Amino acid sequence: MLHTLLTHTLVSCPDTKWRDLLPPLEGEQPRWASLYSTLVPRPIGDISWWLLHGAVSTGVFLTQFTPIPDTCPFCNVRETLAHVYLECARLQPLFWLLTNILLHFWLHFSHHLFIYTLPIHGPTKSRDLLVNLLLALAKTAIYKTREGRLAHEASCDCRAFFRSSVHSRIRAEFLWAASTNSLDAFEERWALSGVLCSVTPSGSLRLTL
Repeated sequence: MLHTLLTHTLVSCPDTKWRDLLPPLEGEQPRWASLYSTLVPRPIGDISWWLLHGAVSTGVFLTQFTPIPDTCPFCNVRETLAHVYLECARLQPLFWLLTNILLHFWLHFSHHLFIYTLPIHGPTKSRDLLVNLLLALAKTAIYKTREGRLAHEASCDCRAFFRSSVHSRIRAEFLWAASTNSLDAFEERWALSGVLCSVTPSGSLRLTL
Protein backbone atom coordinates (compact mmCIF):
# COMPACT_ATOMS: atom_id res chain seq x y z
CA MET A 1 0.00 0.00 0.00
CA LEU A 2 2.75 2.44 1.01
CA HIS A 3 4.75 1.49 -2.09
CA THR A 4 1.71 2.19 -4.30
CA LEU A 5 1.12 5.60 -2.71
CA LEU A 6 4.79 6.53 -3.10
CA THR A 7 4.77 5.43 -6.75
CA HIS A 8 1.72 7.56 -7.52
CA THR A 9 3.36 10.54 -5.78
CA LEU A 10 6.57 10.18 -7.79
CA VAL A 11 4.71 9.77 -11.08
CA SER A 12 2.82 13.02 -10.46
CA CYS A 13 6.05 14.96 -9.76
CA PRO A 14 7.68 16.88 -12.63
CA ASP A 15 10.93 15.40 -13.88
CA THR A 16 12.68 18.76 -13.35
CA LYS A 17 11.94 21.97 -11.47
CA TRP A 18 13.00 23.90 -14.56
CA ARG A 19 9.70 23.10 -16.27
CA ASP A 20 8.26 25.93 -14.16
CA LEU A 21 11.34 28.18 -14.06
CA LEU A 22 12.26 27.80 -17.73
CA PRO A 23 9.40 26.09 -19.59
CA PRO A 24 10.74 23.90 -22.42
CA LEU A 25 10.17 25.16 -25.93
CA GLU A 26 7.96 23.20 -28.30
CA GLY A 27 9.49 19.78 -28.84
CA GLU A 28 12.15 20.41 -26.18
CA GLN A 29 12.70 18.27 -23.10
CA PRO A 30 15.39 17.62 -20.49
CA ARG A 31 18.13 15.59 -22.13
CA TRP A 32 19.24 13.40 -19.25
CA ALA A 33 21.24 11.09 -21.52
CA SER A 34 23.40 14.02 -22.67
CA LEU A 35 24.59 14.88 -19.15
CA TYR A 36 27.21 12.13 -19.11
CA SER A 37 29.46 10.91 -21.90
CA THR A 38 33.02 9.83 -22.62
CA LEU A 39 33.92 13.53 -22.39
CA VAL A 40 31.73 14.32 -19.36
CA PRO A 41 32.47 11.85 -16.58
CA ARG A 42 31.58 12.13 -12.93
CA PRO A 43 31.75 14.38 -10.97
CA ILE A 44 31.42 17.03 -13.71
CA GLY A 45 28.23 15.44 -15.01
CA ASP A 46 26.88 15.15 -11.46
CA ILE A 47 26.64 18.92 -11.08
CA SER A 48 24.61 19.17 -14.30
CA TRP A 49 22.38 16.35 -13.05
CA TRP A 50 21.86 18.05 -9.68
CA LEU A 51 21.10 21.33 -11.40
CA LEU A 52 18.54 19.83 -13.77
CA HIS A 53 16.85 18.24 -10.76
CA GLY A 54 17.04 21.53 -8.86
CA ALA A 55 19.01 19.73 -6.15
CA VAL A 56 21.60 22.46 -5.56
CA SER A 57 21.71 24.80 -2.59
CA THR A 58 20.52 28.40 -2.82
CA GLY A 59 20.03 31.12 -0.25
CA VAL A 60 16.24 30.91 -0.59
CA PHE A 61 16.35 27.18 0.18
CA LEU A 62 18.93 27.27 2.97
CA THR A 63 17.29 30.14 4.84
CA GLN A 64 14.44 27.75 5.68
CA PHE A 65 16.81 25.71 7.85
CA THR A 66 19.66 28.02 8.83
CA PRO A 67 19.94 31.64 10.00
CA ILE A 68 21.82 32.71 6.86
CA PRO A 69 20.50 35.46 4.55
CA ASP A 70 18.59 34.46 1.42
CA THR A 71 20.54 36.89 -0.76
CA CYS A 72 23.19 36.23 -3.39
CA PRO A 73 26.76 36.51 -1.99
CA PHE A 74 27.78 38.39 -5.14
CA CYS A 75 25.02 40.96 -5.68
CA ASN A 76 22.65 40.77 -2.68
CA VAL A 77 19.63 39.94 -4.88
CA ARG A 78 17.30 37.23 -3.56
CA GLU A 79 19.15 34.01 -4.40
CA THR A 80 16.79 31.70 -6.26
CA LEU A 81 17.85 28.75 -8.41
CA ALA A 82 17.31 30.79 -11.59
CA HIS A 83 19.31 33.69 -10.16
CA VAL A 84 22.33 31.53 -9.29
CA TYR A 85 22.61 29.84 -12.71
CA LEU A 86 20.99 32.25 -15.16
CA GLU A 87 20.34 35.75 -13.88
CA CYS A 88 23.19 36.97 -11.66
CA ALA A 89 25.17 39.78 -13.30
CA ARG A 90 28.44 37.97 -12.61
CA LEU A 91 27.46 35.30 -15.16
CA GLN A 92 27.35 37.65 -18.14
CA PRO A 93 31.10 37.47 -19.04
CA LEU A 94 30.87 33.67 -18.94
CA PHE A 95 27.72 33.63 -21.08
CA TRP A 96 29.29 36.04 -23.60
CA LEU A 97 32.27 33.70 -23.90
CA LEU A 98 29.99 30.69 -24.40
CA THR A 99 28.00 32.64 -26.99
CA ASN A 100 31.16 33.36 -28.95
CA ILE A 101 32.38 29.75 -28.73
CA LEU A 102 29.07 28.27 -29.83
CA LEU A 103 28.78 30.65 -32.78
CA HIS A 104 31.97 29.07 -34.14
CA PHE A 105 30.18 25.73 -33.91
CA TRP A 106 27.13 27.20 -35.71
CA LEU A 107 25.03 27.09 -32.55
CA HIS A 108 23.10 29.79 -30.70
CA PHE A 109 23.65 29.99 -26.96
CA SER A 110 20.48 30.30 -24.87
CA HIS A 111 19.33 29.63 -21.34
CA HIS A 112 17.37 26.64 -22.62
CA LEU A 113 20.46 25.12 -24.21
CA PHE A 114 22.49 25.81 -21.07
CA ILE A 115 20.06 24.04 -18.75
CA TYR A 116 18.63 21.29 -20.96
CA THR A 117 21.89 20.59 -22.89
CA LEU A 118 22.35 19.68 -26.53
CA PRO A 119 20.90 16.47 -28.02
CA ILE A 120 23.49 14.13 -29.51
CA HIS A 121 23.03 13.56 -33.24
CA GLY A 122 25.04 11.10 -35.31
CA PRO A 123 26.34 13.47 -38.03
CA THR A 124 27.41 16.09 -35.47
CA LYS A 125 28.24 13.76 -32.58
CA SER A 126 31.80 15.04 -32.07
CA ARG A 127 30.63 18.65 -31.91
CA ASP A 128 27.64 17.85 -29.69
CA LEU A 129 29.75 15.93 -27.17
CA LEU A 130 32.30 18.74 -27.02
CA VAL A 131 29.63 21.42 -26.58
CA ASN A 132 27.97 19.49 -23.77
CA LEU A 133 31.34 19.23 -22.05
CA LEU A 134 31.75 23.02 -22.29
CA LEU A 135 28.26 23.54 -20.86
CA ALA A 136 29.04 21.13 -18.01
CA LEU A 137 32.31 22.90 -17.23
CA ALA A 138 30.51 26.25 -17.24
CA LYS A 139 27.96 24.98 -14.71
CA THR A 140 30.79 23.58 -12.62
CA ALA A 141 32.52 26.97 -12.73
CA ILE A 142 29.38 28.70 -11.43
CA TYR A 143 28.93 26.07 -8.71
CA LYS A 144 32.55 26.08 -7.55
CA THR A 145 33.02 29.87 -7.55
CA ARG A 146 29.82 30.30 -5.54
CA GLU A 147 31.20 27.83 -3.01
CA GLY A 148 34.45 29.80 -3.04
CA ARG A 149 32.68 33.07 -2.28
CA LEU A 150 30.83 31.50 0.63
CA ALA A 151 34.19 30.23 1.92
CA HIS A 152 35.64 33.76 1.52
CA GLU A 153 38.16 32.74 -1.14
CA ALA A 154 39.89 35.55 -3.02
CA SER A 155 39.17 34.59 -6.65
CA CYS A 156 35.56 33.81 -7.61
CA ASP A 157 35.55 34.70 -11.31
CA CYS A 158 33.45 32.01 -13.01
CA ARG A 159 34.68 32.97 -16.51
CA ALA A 160 38.32 32.62 -15.48
CA PHE A 161 37.54 29.35 -13.68
CA PHE A 162 35.84 28.03 -16.82
CA ARG A 163 38.74 28.96 -19.13
CA SER A 164 41.24 27.43 -16.72
CA SER A 165 39.20 24.20 -16.54
CA VAL A 166 38.99 23.93 -20.33
CA HIS A 167 42.71 24.62 -20.74
CA SER A 168 43.64 22.06 -18.07
CA ARG A 169 41.47 19.37 -19.66
CA ILE A 170 42.84 20.02 -23.15
CA ARG A 171 46.45 20.00 -21.93
CA ALA A 172 45.92 16.72 -20.11
CA GLU A 173 44.29 15.13 -23.15
CA PHE A 174 47.07 16.43 -25.42
CA LEU A 175 49.84 15.04 -23.20
CA TRP A 176 48.14 11.66 -23.17
CA ALA A 177 47.67 11.71 -26.96
CA ALA A 178 51.29 12.74 -27.52
CA SER A 179 52.54 9.96 -25.27
CA THR A 180 50.44 7.35 -27.09
CA ASN A 181 51.14 8.67 -30.60
CA SER A 182 47.46 9.46 -31.18
CA LEU A 183 47.48 13.16 -32.03
CA ASP A 184 45.20 12.57 -35.03
CA ALA A 185 42.48 11.27 -32.72
CA PHE A 186 43.11 14.22 -30.37
CA GLU A 187 42.58 16.71 -33.20
CA GLU A 188 39.35 15.01 -34.29
CA ARG A 189 37.91 15.27 -30.79
CA TRP A 190 39.36 18.50 -29.34
CA ALA A 191 40.52 20.71 -32.22
CA LEU A 192 37.26 20.93 -34.16
CA SER A 193 37.48 23.97 -36.46
CA GLY A 194 40.33 25.24 -34.28
CA VAL A 195 37.81 26.77 -31.86
CA LEU A 196 39.44 25.59 -28.63
CA CYS A 197 42.89 24.54 -29.76
CA SER A 198 45.02 23.32 -32.64
CA VAL A 199 48.13 21.22 -33.16
CA THR A 200 51.02 22.88 -34.99
CA PRO A 201 52.90 21.11 -37.82
CA SER A 202 55.71 20.45 -35.33
CA GLY A 203 53.27 18.65 -33.01
CA SER A 204 52.88 21.34 -30.36
CA LEU A 205 49.61 22.36 -28.73
CA ARG A 206 48.23 25.84 -29.38
CA LEU A 207 45.31 26.95 -27.19
CA THR A 208 42.91 29.31 -28.96
CA LEU A 209 40.24 29.83 -26.31
